[in-house]
Amino acid sequence: MDEKIIQLAALLHDIGKFWQRAGEKGKHSEIGNRFIKIYIPEQWQGCAGLVSMHHDTAAYTSEGFDQLKRVISGDWLSSKERKEREEGETADVKATPLISIFSKIGIGKGGLPPEYSYPVKNLTLNKNILFPQKGEKGDLSENYKVLWNNFIKEVDKIKTITDFDAYFNTLYYILQKYTWGVPSAAYRSEADISLFDHLKTTCAFVSCLGNLEVTYCKAMVKSLKNESLNEEEKSELNAIKFLLIGGDISGIQKFIYSISSPEEARKGMAKRLRGRSFYLNLLNDAIATHIISRLGLPQTNLLWCGGGHFTILALCNENVIASLKEIKKDINTHLLEEFDGALALALDWIEASSNDFGDFSALKERLSVKTNRSKRQKFVSNLSVDLFKPRGEVINKVCAVCGMKSKGTFCERCEEHKEIGGEIAKAKYILKIEGSGLSNCDVIEFDVGYSFVESRDEIARKVKKIGGQISQIQILRLNNTDFLEDDVFNQLKGLWIPVSLGFSFLGNVVPLYRGSTLDFGDIADLSKGDSKLGILKMDVDNLGKIFASGLSKEDRTISRISTLSSMLDVFFGGYLNKIAMKHCVYADLCDDCAKKVNGKKREIEIETGEKVYDIEPEFEDELCNNCKSENNRISKIYMVYSGGDDLLMVGPWDAIIEFGKDIRDSFKDFTCNNELLNISGGVFICGAKYPVGRAVTIADEHLDLAKSHLMDGNGEPMKNSIGLFNECVCWDDLQGYQKKGFKSLFELPKKLED
Repeated sequence: MDEKIIQLAALLHDIGKFWQRAGEKGKHSEIGNRFIKIYIPEQWQGCAGLVSMHHDTAAYTSEGFDQLKRVISGDWLSSKERKEREEGETADVKATPLISIFSKIGIGKGGLPPEYSYPVKNLTLNKNILFPQKGEKGDLSENYKVLWNNFIKEVDKIKTITDFDAYFNTLYYILQKYTWGVPSAAYRSEADISLFDHLKTTCAFVSCLGNLEVTYCKAMVKSLKNESLNEEEKSELNAIKFLLIGGDISGIQKFIYSISSPEEARKGMAKRLRGRSFYLNLLNDAIATHIISRLGLPQTNLLWCGGGHFTILALCNENVIASLKEIKKDINTHLLEEFDGALALALDWIEASSNDFGDFSALKERLSVKTNRSKRQKFVSNLSVDLFKPRGEVINKVCAVCGMKSKGTFCERCEEHKEIGGEIAKAKYILKIEGSGLSNCDVIEFDVGYSFVESRDEIARKVKKIGGQISQIQILRLNNTDFLEDDVFNQLKGLWIPVSLGFSFLGNVVPLYRGSTLDFGDIADLSKGDSKLGILKMDVDNLGKIFASGLSKEDRTISRISTLSSMLDVFFGGYLNKIAMKHCVYADLCDDCAKKVNGKKREIEIETGEKVYDIEPEFEDELCNNCKSENNRISKIYMVYSGGDDLLMVGPWDAIIEFGKDIRDSFKDFTCNNELLNISGGVFICGAKYPVGRAVTIADEHLDLAKSHLMDGNGEPMKNSIGLFNECVCWDDLQGYQKKGFKSLFELPKKLED
């Protein structure tokens, strides 16, 4: 059987549970078989038998059935995630919503917070869907029916895709959209893992497994039943079968922020800073994509990618390890030539057995130790006499921004970053292209190209413009999960290139006025009072400890850790856009609205001589729909970077302070108001011409101070604070310390102003 068919079976093995909860009768394995026969293109329906038999223990422990053994083993390895209910306790699966992973953080710090859960709805950036709620459980049958019907409409829509990889990748995003909030198991297990995460990790395991011995299968069955194993069976489950691969780009902070802003570069500095940051996101994604492509792995095996890090699950054998060594050397050779040692890739891997995945946090910690060691030994695999020889032609001039060799005032990289910063601000889609000899892309790294598209009408034109030997293209809609648009499908008809569709969350809000990005001078002018900029840095407190020990030991599984990472990225990469757009000015006001808010607005003249309008939030509802439409709103916030668990923002000094407060309040709601999940921030206020690299460094120092200024009774930093005006305060009042928190202090001048 084709390897791709086995992977498809793994990705869909539990799809019957979804249909079953929507009202379909029968066992979920039989329903899954039925789904494939109806909705999957005929050429790939060979996976139906594996789906229908994925609970056949007799076949699993018999000779033969090699493909089935892999699917069942992958399912069970992923199902180590399922925490059983108390003996005799069961749940009504049609009345049990998905419990938020953030409700489970609390081990070692007292009891768990109350359970919060998600609605049974498709994934969007709508707060009512994305933010978990505390409340009574009820019958979800109708919700499941609506969700299922929308799901099969989209699955039906992609039947026309004839390339397997393009079909598989598009189906992957459809599953993410519709099963992110569907519990994987609820009848005898706690409903805290989504069906999507279970399907994804099952497929990842199956993609790494070869043919399995009967002894291994019997040992798996006994292990799941908590029966004692003999020495041979123990040996089978402790045998090395997997590699956990970790990548970490070192030098990111210095690369982004160690830039100068001389007079001749000041005009485009906002774009350069944004472009520099986003380029590193693309570089990280390109390296991860290059590795899974070289190793022949599907998208499911990229467990995590963001913030300059990635984690991949792979098969362990000599060929894979040899390939990784070669990839590591080649990538660092390229980075050394391009960035003169400023950026390096720490790429390492650890071996893992089936038993090791019972505590995925411990595996991640082992991997982290290795990658951190590699970060201190940059380019060690590239050491040779040639490393110390001069590279390239001798150039005496240096770039005015980054200090690298340059033939002109600015080097090619800095000009490229400026272009990226301008283009990505307007992009609604990103084209991700894999192939060799690529050309006519906005960014190309390691045989992966990226093009930014402002409107869907331009997609086909951009695709046709790309040169080289293209193997596949992904069209990713930014910050919108409605990615299967008819207009896009019609444009792609007749293209010979395999094209898949999906979505991606990206912090992408900048102050756009009539298609152009406002520079730092204009942004400072949007302030109340002095024309000053605010630089805001924030990140999650104690995140390393939360990943390592925030969950109970039996809960530290691959799906839960993956869910924790991905949900944080949805907040920082996606939802922050929504918060940023609340802090805005308006490009135009109609005559009626201008009269309504007369005396309640500020008119601000920007550099072009045109005016924008700042209206007090309590009066914004008085505007007509046209005036308060998204196209007429100009965000005050410039999102330099947001993703993973941290962010860097620039805005008018007064707006950036309030924005920081709004982020903290939303983060607490998003994480179930769990007292162990907090975020700290640092703000530096400066003039628009202040060196941006230095401003970011000082904001970072304020953030460090916010995390260390106050100790608890055990002598540990309390964090959960903001550093501002060379002072630090906790977000909330500290009754025992007789200290007012930021919220109280923030409201005081508001009251005085009123």
